Amino acid sequence: MLRERWRQGLAVACLVALTIGLLLPFHVAPWRAWWDIATYAVRSRHGLSAALIAMAPLEFCALATIVCWRSGLLYLGFDGCYLGGALGAILTAIVWPGLSPWAFLPLSLIFAFALGGFWASLTGIARARFGGNEVLGSLMMNFVAIFIVQYLVSGPIRAGSDLPQTAALARAQWMPRLAGLHAHVGVLVAVLAAILLAGLLSMTRAGYVLRMTGLGPQAARYGGIATGLVWVMAAIGGGGLAGLGGWCDVLGLQHRLIDGMGQGIGFQGIVVAILAGLHPLRTVPVAFIYAALIAGGGAMQRDFQIPSAIVSIFESLLVLTALALPALRRGRLTRA
Repeated sequence: MLRERWRQGLAVACLVALTIGLLLPFHVAPWRAWWDIATYAVRSRHGLSAALIAMAPLEFCALATIVCWRSGLLYLGFDGCYLGGALGAILTAIVWPGLSPWAFLPLSLIFAFALGGFWASLTGIARARFGGNEVLGSLMMNFVAIFIVQYLVSGPIRAGSDLPQTAALARAQWMPRLAGLHAHVGVLVAVLAAILLAGLLSMTRAGYVLRMTGLGPQAARYGGIATGLVWVMAAIGGGGLAGLGGWCDVLGLQHRLIDGMGQGIGFQGIVVAILAGLHPLRTVPVAFIYAALIAGGGAMQRDFQIPSAIVSIFESLLVLTALALPALRRGRLTRA
């Protein structure tokens, strides 16, 4: 017990020491930086809105990770699925510009889910049909998606400007905002998706089949489960959920498709899913805390004039400490 507490204390002490070392050149008191990043999301409506806006795509990508990973498909290409969903949302506005908001929102959601799911299904089919490595394949597909979006926003669907982006959505096509906040209703859709996924995994036959495939593919095959089909369907479902993250950012934040949007959001969603223990309902508070950390990091950068790279390092240290503490508590860290 004492050894475990000593290890945990050492991890926290290392975090504090590294924080002091990072902030000393900028003459910033560490406690002020900690306070700024920890309380920004609850100090004002603007801070809360910023955290909720960042939470929506994080939550969707975390849920996407759970669907794929619990089926045994170690998919990492959620950035590409996010871009697929963002593209699906903007193409809906381009193809049907005169739709009423009540028709546009659900139709764009369907197209975003479909494109995100299609993008992930390519890797799922490669794994199921040809035994391809889904880790390497999905990572490479991220770059393909980035290049496709770069091409589209630089040419075929670019707005009449020098910037690589599409025209802005009509105001009526924007996602409705939460009462009294700048945050949009996409975060409510994400929370609802977490509840539905938790029920699907724990109370339905489809969830049982998915979990059994992830726990033991060979045993699942002996039991009559078509594991290849499960992986493809998990890829479609997970990719579709990640695509809804792009849908949220296009309709609720950027209101257009922009080159470079959402970079790294898929990997941040993976971190959220791991911190939540791959449990859908736990991702809701974890995603909010992680989003509050992102929003607080931006506030710290503005308040203390700290370079963005330092803020990113600071955020990464916090996440690494959060990941390390459970392992230290269980005593699983051993000498190499």
